[in-house]
Amino acid sequence: MTLKEYLGKAVKETGKMYLEDLEAMDEGVLQRSPGGVARRPVDYSYEIAVINKRITHRLRGTDPGEWPGPAEGFITAPPEYSSKSAAVDLVRSSFDDLSAAWETVDENDLERKIELPKGETSPLDLISMAAT
Repeated sequence: MTLKEYLGKAVKETGKMYLEDLEAMDEGVLQRSPGGVARRPVDYSYEIAVINKRITHRLRGTDPGEWPGPAEGFITAPPEYSSKSAAVDLVRSSFDDLSAAWETVDENDLERKIELPKGETSPLDLISMAAT
């Protein structure tokens, strides 16, 4: 198994395990905000999907645009992504798109430079982040 294959498999497994946990939670748990001030599980799920989609853009050589969250603080799920079904669908599609984008990266291109607004990265660095 090549490194590229291994990381592709790891991303798929990460997505599978996350979705199993997400689907096992009931709506009330997903909406609960500990102490009334912490982010809800649905907010974390939204953030994972947003990051996966941004990585997908970078792997494809496209600009993901501006960060959709606040400049300070944490991103939270907008109302249209706050239900369990919407969160599951969004997370699933983000992992599917990420896996498809990874498949298009050439084995010899894993360490190519990808310019970021504040530095640089590579496909290998990006997919490693998504696989953990």
